[in-house]
Amino acid sequence: MAQDLEIRITQLTNIPYLEFPRTEKIEKIMPMQEVVKIIPIKAKREVPTGEVKLKIEILEPYFQADADPQILRFRTKKFIPPNLVLYDKGVEEGEIVAGKSANISLVIKNEGGRAYDVKCKVGVPPGITYLGEKDMFNFGNMESGEWRRIDFPVFVGKRYAADSLRITLALQERRKEFSKNLTVAFPLNRPVRRIKEIIVRGEERQTGEAPPPPVLTVDVDVNVPETGKENPYAIAVIIGNRRYEEPSVPDVEYAENDVRTMREYLIKTLGFKPENIIEVIDAKKSDFERIFGTESNYKGQLYSWVKRNVSDVFVYYTGHGAPDPNTKKAYFVPVDCHPDYVELNGYPLDLFYRNLSKLPARSIVVVIDAC
Repeated sequence: MAQDLEIRITQLTNIPYLEFPRTEKIEKIMPMQEVVKIIPIKAKREVPTGEVKLKIEILEPYFQADADPQILRFRTKKFIPPNLVLYDKGVEEGEIVAGKSANISLVIKNEGGRAYDVKCKVGVPPGITYLGEKDMFNFGNMESGEWRRIDFPVFVGKRYAADSLRITLALQERRKEFSKNLTVAFPLNRPVRRIKEIIVRGEERQTGEAPPPPVLTVDVDVNVPETGKENPYAIAVIIGNRRYEEPSVPDVEYAENDVRTMREYLIKTLGFKPENIIEVIDAKKSDFERIFGTESNYKGQLYSWVKRNVSDVFVYYTGHGAPDPNTKKAYFVPVDCHPDYVELNGYPLDLFYRNLSKLPARSIVVVIDAC
């Protein structure tokens, strides 16, 4: 039997901020018995990255029947605090408008060391109604590079007076010093980055690396380039049909935002004058006839605005289109059109092109985004 054994631990390398007992005792070990002794080693946050060598000696006090010394070798790693950041943001509708709801998506990413028990509480200002099922999101532990996405709807009251929607995020971590508050601002009544749908397929990973966060947004409708170009006689027609009167016709969610974005490009990039842009949201058949003319009179509003051999004409339409089920003739679908009777209350595509061909313009460009 061995008794009153002393475990002596000596650090052989100069790695500071390590805490461990220099000696431990083992009262006795019976013949053929094994004893497991757990020795705690703790590193403070200030510990640097490096290699540690500890000499382990077991000393027998009576007969000096000491065990052969052993070297314990391990590495330390510098502490990296977690850093929770807003990685991306987007709005499904492409815009936030007073009197309407908007679906908001946010991506929170950890760009630091491991974060524990992360939670995110969403707050909205007065005049904004939060419509989500919950305003507290539990993220759990987040390794470096990991991310979480949250989605929630809000409603903007008509009397909301601010020019931006400011959402607060209270990011909580188990250790209070790593919690933080963030503010996310979205402009009102202006194009906002629209959510880009991401499909993520599972993949076996051999490393501990986190997959990259999704890219929520598309930049085509923000940061419109300004060229300084001027085209003072250019005329544009931009039509966005979003809300249809017939319940069976689905709305075109992005039509209104696309028109506003196109207007920005026409003015800032292509040099169109704002007063030379005919803009219509939710155009009825009467609007099409007023702008482009009818079978009996091709001289509509667009014709009257064109300066002969000087004006460049640009026409943009986003909304629904439909064929006549019998003749297969194509039509624009105005918002007051019933798709089953498109030959009666739709605007014929061939009439549209026929009347455009009679414009005394220098050039004509047509962009149609319709299904």
